Amino acid sequence: MTTLTEGIAQHIAMRGYGTYRATGAYVDGEIPITRNHVPSSPDTYIGVWVYAGPEADAGLGYDEPSIQLRTRGPEASNTAEELAQQLYDAYHGLFDFTLPNGMKVKSMIGTQSAPVPIGNDENNRAEFTVNFRLEIRNRSANRV
Repeated sequence: MTTLTEGIAQHIAMRGYGTYRATGAYVDGEIPITRNHVPSSPDTYIGVWVYAGPEADAGLGYDEPSIQLRTRGPEASNTAEELAQQLYDAYHGLFDFTLPNGMKVKSMIGTQSAPVPIGNDENNRAEFTVNFRLEIRNRSANRV
């Protein structure tokens, strides 16, 4: 079973926003999609992080985790903001879809109405984030 971050990374790649590899190096010109990691290069990348949502119901087979998509782009360009906006537009309000790893997503809702600048990194590259609340089907031995 793969994780939510891996499923989201795979889905973003499937939709053509970048390249996700669970292992191995990226090729020049690709936009890497990483999970829980900020690469030092290239200038442009997409990162996927998961963070806790509200307390899960022990009887229902649904969870509401949140994810953050983080973008970075070269200094003095709009790349990071434009990429974050494209991701927001693609995923805000997306309902009833299945991630490549088989995880069922009932809804994906943006928790802010636009990409948020988080400043520049140590190499003066702009960074933006977009955050989403998800409802995922998550059955287990104790939940149906």
